[in-house]
Amino acid sequence: MKIDKMRLRREAWRADGVLWRPAKGEALRLLDDADRTRLDPLLG
Repeated sequence: MKIDKMRLRREAWRADGVLWRPAKGEALRLLDDADRTRLDPLLG
């Protein structure tokens, strides 16, 4: 059985409590709904 890594990547950032750094040098913060909306087209 093979693992579908692409699917895991697409779904992983949609979980609750995801921390991310919006730009180099910025502090980590929780990913909110507005961020998810902006990132959705990029991450599929």
